Amino acid sequence: MIPDEVLQCMEDAVLCWVSTISEDGYPNVSPKEAYTHDGAGRILVANIASPETAGNLDRNARVCVSFINVFIQKGYKIKGRARVVRPDSPGYADRQRRLTARIGSKFPVVSVIEIEPERIEEIIAPSYRLYPETGPLDRIRESVQTYRAAAYVRQAEGPASTD
Repeated sequence: MIPDEVLQCMEDAVLCWVSTISEDGYPNVSPKEAYTHDGAGRILVANIASPETAGNLDRNARVCVSFINVFIQKGYKIKGRARVVRPDSPGYADRQRRLTARIGSKFPVVSVIEIEPERIEEIIAPSYRLYPETGPLDRIRESVQTYRAAAYVRQAEGPASTD
């Protein structure tokens, strides 16, 4: 099973990063914005536009997926094995439905990457160790300033753009 704190991090993260091994042996890291879990210990990631990730997993099932809350600068790295569940595969409809329940019909789901976790490790910013007297609220304040979050909020609240 996936621990509750990992599930919460998945919920709080905006993107996850899926790492696979390419045909020539190099790492391939790809951002994913549509993911969830199946309630039975597996992570489901929508393959929206990632033929390289799917192809890599067809050749080598080893995978690493990372979820990070950028404001508190903590997250999790999950290593395991994955398989690509395609529309003609048994169980695809249920997996696709779980993803659609989370993301709506905004994106086409070409296939579903189903990850069976084997190892889970915490990701934590070095500042937590270097400055143990500080905590998540300090990281949030720093992140809001570093990422210029207030400026993005003002921009998002401004007039609609047709760019």
